[in-house]
Amino acid sequence: MKYVVQIVEELVKHVVVEAESIAEAEDKVSQAHYDGRIVLDYQDYNGANFECLREADEDDISDYIDVEDL
Repeated sequence: MKYVVQIVEELVKHVVVEAESIAEAEDKVSQAHYDGRIVLDYQDYNGANFECLREADEDDISDYIDVEDL
């Protein structure tokens, strides 16, 4: 039997920003992130979750990975 398993990784980074309010601080950091000035990478790894979503069907087979071969 083959199953579709979702992998969700979490990356976390703390930054300090000068702003007049919490909302402005979040806006500044959000804009910097979207502009690519703040980039999270493997050093910011904070864990992963794995969830089996369903049995695989024919449409899923193109994404099949045999983890025994990795």
